[in-house]
Amino acid sequence: MGTFLALTASIPQSQGKHHMNLLSILAFICFLAAYPPLTSFALTPQEIFRSSEGRVLVLERLDDKGKLLSAHTALLVDNEKAVSQCNLLDGAATLRLRQGDKTFSARPMQKDVARNLCFLQVSGLPISTPPQQRATNPQTGSRVYAIGNTLGLGISISEGVVSGIREAKGDTFIQFTAPIAPGSEGGGLFDEDGRLVGLINYLPRDGQNVNFALPARWIAEIEGRSLSTDAVESWRARTNKLENEKKWQELAEVASRWSEALTDSIEAWLCLAYAREQLKDWPSVEKAYREALKRGPASLQAGIGLAAALLRQNKKQESLDAGRSMLEFRREDGRVWRVIAYAEMALGHFDEAKSAFEDAVRLEPWNRNAYIGLINLAKARNDLNAALAAQRHIVRLAPEEIESWLFLSELYRAAGSNELALNSAEKALEIAPSNGDALIMKGGALYALKRFRDAAEALKSGLGRQPSRPSLGLGWLGDLYYGMGLYPEAIQAYRDALKIIPDDSSLRGRLGVALKDNLEFEEALPLFEQLRKENPKDPFPWRQIGYIHAYQAQPEKAIPAYEQSLGIEAGQAKVWLALMRAYHMAGRKDDVKHAYRKLQALDRSWGERAYKDLLLPYGDTP
Repeated sequence: MGTFLALTASIPQSQGKHHMNLLSILAFICFLAAYPPLTSFALTPQEIFRSSEGRVLVLERLDDKGKLLSAHTALLVDNEKAVSQCNLLDGAATLRLRQGDKTFSARPMQKDVARNLCFLQVSGLPISTPPQQRATNPQTGSRVYAIGNTLGLGISISEGVVSGIREAKGDTFIQFTAPIAPGSEGGGLFDEDGRLVGLINYLPRDGQNVNFALPARWIAEIEGRSLSTDAVESWRARTNKLENEKKWQELAEVASRWSEALTDSIEAWLCLAYAREQLKDWPSVEKAYREALKRGPASLQAGIGLAAALLRQNKKQESLDAGRSMLEFRREDGRVWRVIAYAEMALGHFDEAKSAFEDAVRLEPWNRNAYIGLINLAKARNDLNAALAAQRHIVRLAPEEIESWLFLSELYRAAGSNELALNSAEKALEIAPSNGDALIMKGGALYALKRFRDAAEALKSGLGRQPSRPSLGLGWLGDLYYGMGLYPEAIQAYRDALKIIPDDSSLRGRLGVALKDNLEFEEALPLFEQLRKENPKDPFPWRQIGYIHAYQAQPEKAIPAYEQSLGIEAGQAKVWLALMRAYHMAGRKDDVKHAYRKLQALDRSWGERAYKDLLLPYGDTP
C-alpha cells in the first residue's frame, strides 16, 4: 500500500479526470497484488451433464424385424463418428443411435478387437465441438462422473471417485466407484473439468461399486490398431482354445510362434509366460516375463510374474529387486507390496515383510490376499496370535463364506481357545448345516472340550458327508478313541487316515503309540525306527523305542534310546523316571542315583516319586 501512496503523491492535481482514472487503475492493480490469484473451480455435476448432452447417446440393437433387442450407450467423438464396445454390436441386424427424440442409423467401422473398442459411422449426426479427452490417467481418489444409458431408462449421471488404476494383459484400466448398471456400457467417464476420462465397461462383478473404464486416450489408437487386430485375434483364439483344453505344451509352442510373428506384442509374451508357468518351467517363465517388460516396463502382470518366477528359483534378492522396481509405476497398488512382502519373507526379513503386507492391507483393506500373506508370515514366525488376528479380518470381510469360519475354528483350536473354536464351527454350520468339514471342526472342538460323546457323533457325521479333509476327521476320531482307551478303534481310524496321506509323520506316530499301548510291539517298533531315521533330532521316536524295549524287559536296549531322547530334550521328567527304572532293571544303581539327582533338579514332584519307587524300598539314599 505504501507503493500506491507514493505513486498517487507524484501525480499533479492539475491533471484532472484523466489522472483520476489512472488512480483507479493503480488501485485495482494493487488490489490484485494484495490477494492471491483465484483458482479455477471444478464444474458442478449439472454443468458436466449439460456439457455432455448430444455426445452421450443411446445405442439400440434391433433384430431383422426392427424389434429392440437391447439398449446400451455410445459416445460421439467426431462428425458422424461414435465409439462403443465391439461386443455390444454383435448379433444385431441393425444399429441405431438415439439423441433425444431423434434417431440415426449406424454401422460398424474400424475395430480394436483386443481392447473391445469400435468406431461407428453415424450418417447425418454432426458434432459442434469434439469432446475434450484427458491425455493421462486420472489420479486415484479424484472425482469422476459416469454418464450412460443406465438400465435403458435414458441418459443419467452418477458420481464417484477413481479407486485405482489396474492392469490386465499389458493394458491399464480405470477402476471407479460411481454406480453403473446394465446399459451404461459404452458410456463416458468424465473428470471434474468435464474431460472424457474413459469409456465405461460394465460387467457384473463381486463387490460393491467395483467398476472399470477403458482409458479415453485409446480412442485415438483404434484406427491404427485395427490394421493388426485380425492377426492378434487369430492368435488369441488359438491360445484361448488350448488354454481351455489345458494343453499346456501346445499352448507354449503356439504362444512362442505368436511372439515371433508379432515381436512387439506384450500379450504374446505374457501368454507364453503363463503357459510355461503351467509347465513349471521357471527359467523359461522368467525369460518370457523379462521380454514382456522390455515391451511394457510398467506392466504389473509382467513385473509381479517375474518376481514370482525368480522366487520359485530361489533367487530371493532378484525377486525382491523385481518387486521393488514396480514401485516406480504402481506404488499405490497392493499387489506390488504383496510380492515384495513374500520376497522379504523368503529372505528372512520378517519385520520388512510385515511392513509390506501392512502396506498392502492399507491400500486394499477389502482384499483378503493381503491378510492371507500376514497369516503365512505369522506361520513362519510361529505367531499364532497374529494369524488369528488376520483371519478374524478375513471373516469380517466375508462372513458368509464357510471356509473363513472353518479356518478360524482351526486356529482357535490350535491356540487352545476351544469354546471359540466351537463357536466358529457352529457359525459355519449356520451357513451350511450339513457341511462335512464344519461337522469335523465341531467334533474336534468338542473333543478338546472333553465332550467325547458329542465329539464322536459330530466326527462320524462329518466323515459321512464327503469332507474335503477326511484324514483330519479320522485323525481326531483316532485321538478320541485313544483317549477313551479304545485302542483297536483308534488304530483303525489312524490306519484309515494314513490310506489318504500315507507320509504324514504325526499320524504314523499316533498310530505307533496306539499299537504300543495295545501291546502290538512288533508293528509299533518299525514305525518308530523309521521316524527316528527320518528325523534323528526328534526326541519322540527315541523315547517310544525305549518304552517298547522296557515293556519287553530289554533294559540294555531301552537305556540308549532314553539317553538319546534326553540328550535332545533334557526336560522330559517322565523319560528320566523311565531311564531310572531301566538302570534299576539293569542293576546300575550308581546310574539310578545320578539320574535321580538330574530329575530332582528338574522336577521335585517327579523326583519324590522316583525316590519312593526306586530308592527308598531298598534303603538307598541319593
